[in-house]
Amino acid sequence: KVSLAFTKGDPEAAAAQAVARFLSAAGLHVDLKGYSFPPYLKLLQQGKQQLFRLGWIAEYPSPDVFLDPLFTSGSPDNHSAFSSPEVDRLLEQAHAAGSPGKRQHLYVEAERTILKSLPVIPIGSFVSRWAARPNVEDIHFDVMGGFDATNVFLAK
Repeated sequence: KVSLAFTKGDPEAAAAQAVARFLSAAGLHVDLKGYSFPPYLKLLQQGKQQLFRLGWIAEYPSPDVFLDPLFTSGSPDNHSAFSSPEVDRLLEQAHAAGSPGKRQHLYVEAERTILKSLPVIPIGSFVSRWAARPNVEDIHFDVMGGFDATNVFLAK
């Protein structure tokens, strides 16, 4: 028997119900517990949850936006209480890496180490849709769906 905590409302409740169905199919009895947001954060900060659903939105396109706050030992946003000197070391090295390639390699190693130790399951991500007239040129989107408007122009 496990308890799955989530924030009340949709799409969070629908996602929690879907996870509960999958866990039930695997033979677990799942007790869903929905909370309004402030009590939910307090529950996570106190570490009183078994399983939980948490959304996280990146401010900029970098693995560090997820890995550092969610998995660094002692981070206030590390609600899983995950702690690994190896991951801490890899993330610290990634922060100091002089090249994007080296930094990316360190983030991949940190993520592999985390996934070997902790049952974290990404459920989904947001999709951005943009529309532009045919005369809009030099618009390039990053992995998060954002773009730098300073290089965009309208062709004649």
